[in-house]
Amino acid sequence: MTGSWERRNETDEVRGYSGAVVRRPQLLSGLTLAVAALLTGCSIDPLRVEGRGVLTPTVTVASPSLPAEALRNIRNLDLRSAILADSRIPAPLHQALDACARCGIDDPIYIDVTHDDIDDVLVPVYSAQEQIGAVVFTVLDAKPTLAIAVYGPQISLDVAEGDLLLATPVFLAGDPPCCPAGSPVERSYRWTGRTFVPRDPAPPSPPGRLGETVVVTP
Repeated sequence: MTGSWERRNETDEVRGYSGAVVRRPQLLSGLTLAVAALLTGCSIDPLRVEGRGVLTPTVTVASPSLPAEALRNIRNLDLRSAILADSRIPAPLHQALDACARCGIDDPIYIDVTHDDIDDVLVPVYSAQEQIGAVVFTVLDAKPTLAIAVYGPQISLDVAEGDLLLATPVFLAGDPPCCPAGSPVERSYRWTGRTFVPRDPAPPSPPGRLGETVVVTP
């Protein structure tokens, strides 16, 4: 599956900047390849990415053993299994679910964010009671499909006016890692019919340091 690249940190957020590399399973470890990507700027099976993060190889979401008709209803999807099976989703979200068999996912939101009058699902992912990301699944071509995944300590992904709204924390000088005091930077993502894209240009850099954010879309 192909796409485009976006990279965002505290100083830039422009689609097309050189960024991370999606590793292939038989090559380097995720951390080694992420470092190699930053050094070389090469790309393999590109995804749209903002910020820094370790990405794993592109695969299709594993379909549960359900009849085809049942797969059309996103409420039948085993959310934990679907997240763990899709290696496009940033590794820290996998690690949070692996660390606790009965936690990490809390109160999935079933809501239509793709404007087809059919529910999608927004799944917040937590680590140590702190939200570290979220995943949205939709139904495309009669099967559950990853629509967007975001990762970043203390970020949030919500629904606002029919779009997805990503809020990234801002750290002011002297802020401890637990407690960003700046006003979060918000950015809306709209559905194109196949993927989510930013609705507006990147907002100006805020005072202070923008928290780490990775956004992955097919």
